[in-house]
Amino acid sequence: MLLKRTQTRRIPDMRCTLAGLLLTMAVPTPALAGGEPRLPRPEAVTPTAPAPLPAVGWQAITLSASNLLGSAVSRLRLYTVAPDELPVQVARGTLPAPGNPLLVLLADNRVGRQNLERLSVWYDPAGGLVQRCRVGFGRRDSRAKCYRYEARSLLRERRESAVTAAEVEAQPDWLHDGASSALTLARDWPVSSAGRLALPQAIPRTAGLVSPTLLLPLASAASLHAAGDRETYYVHTDHDFFRVVLEVSGHERIEVDYRRETAAGEQPVRGQVEALVIRLQVNPLGEPENGFELLGLRPPLTLLLDPATRLPLALRGDAPRLGPGEVRLEAARLSR
Repeated sequence: MLLKRTQTRRIPDMRCTLAGLLLTMAVPTPALAGGEPRLPRPEAVTPTAPAPLPAVGWQAITLSASNLLGSAVSRLRLYTVAPDELPVQVARGTLPAPGNPLLVLLADNRVGRQNLERLSVWYDPAGGLVQRCRVGFGRRDSRAKCYRYEARSLLRERRESAVTAAEVEAQPDWLHDGASSALTLARDWPVSSAGRLALPQAIPRTAGLVSPTLLLPLASAASLHAAGDRETYYVHTDHDFFRVVLEVSGHERIEVDYRRETAAGEQPVRGQVEALVIRLQVNPLGEPENGFELLGLRPPLTLLLDPATRLPLALRGDAPRLGPGEVRLEAARLSR
């Protein structure tokens, strides 16, 4: 499913994970993941009319590829916060305007029993990514990566540890608050590398960045309804930048089988849906180091979206070393 490789020592099967879905970590210290380098105090931002949050249509989804990648499962959650609720000090030029709500994407990914990954993405609809943190736990070691986004650059930091996924899961609070537990651990890990990266000149100054996983809720909220409809996004992965165009190519009738979570409990959803077929046209900006992945799949990518609920029903692409694959919706909780 999503997990990518860890720190300097690589976990053998991390590349066969849903590569876009990580889960939540917010770093509660003035430095990325809790250490140096420290960031300058953000300047005041002139208040503007709040940018509307994307109308996604869902609050949480679970995607799985058990038929393709064993027991790989990814869970995504969405919620909103006020700018002053950011748990870290944000670098100069990235602090959202007062009153601008932020969309937070949390992803929790598991591959088998010994590989875990948790991600948090903080997104300002008026300006793009604000920060992104990822903590991955493997069979032999673990790593944390955090990114802070500025006007035309980003600050990145990497931390490493010998702690394993089995040791982390043995903690009594892990099942109840895994993100917080992972963050507490990562904050004390030694920094292995840090630096600043400039954005490619090909990215327009008016364009905000998004992460690969963030494409899922943004596609749900976008005006993608009929053949020919398209939206363009500029995506930052760990090392690379891409221009990704989402375009509706038509419809396809597919079988669905997932659980809808409601206040009254879970309801099975089975049957056929005339899904929107959305092609992802992925173009690198420069020479990519690792290539583009979303939910562990590489281009050519096709997203199947329910036009009524805006739920991502399936994602098709190329699984590294395995060939054509598909990730399907397993459970969902709608916003309304």
